[in-house]
Amino acid sequence: MNLFVLRHGKAEQGTPDALRELRPRGREDVKRVVQARQTELAGLTAIHSSPLTRARQTAELAAEILGFKGAVEECAQIAPWSTPEDFLKTLPDAAGDLLIATHQPFCSTLVKHLTGTDLWMPTASLACLNADPMARGCAELVWQQNPAD
Repeated sequence: MNLFVLRHGKAEQGTPDALRELRPRGREDVKRVVQARQTELAGLTAIHSSPLTRARQTAELAAEILGFKGAVEECAQIAPWSTPEDFLKTLPDAAGDLLIATHQPFCSTLVKHLTGTDLWMPTASLACLNADPMARGCAELVWQQNPAD
């Protein structure tokens, strides 16, 4: 299984935090990264989003760019305060390729948990992890794509 971890694009400042929307630059950065990896993302079977607005907008933009036919599913276990253990419990045994749109510090914590690799993920960055099954220390970091790449 490939797990694609997408950090949301740059968002507006303000409160409440959960309702912050993507800035135009954030949308452009997400678009650039997803288009750069469109071939690798073509086999997605699911797209999940944190319940926060900026992550939801990031996931929906990725789905639109990819022509994804399914629904973007909300997943509370990929919110900024979530733990990798809670997220892994949500994965079905026979999961296909999955893209999650999420936040820091969850992105880096999840990558470290699964691969043992310390990886900083700037806004709108995308990382591909591969493992079967997806479990602590069992995944490989295949690549990372940043908006500036």
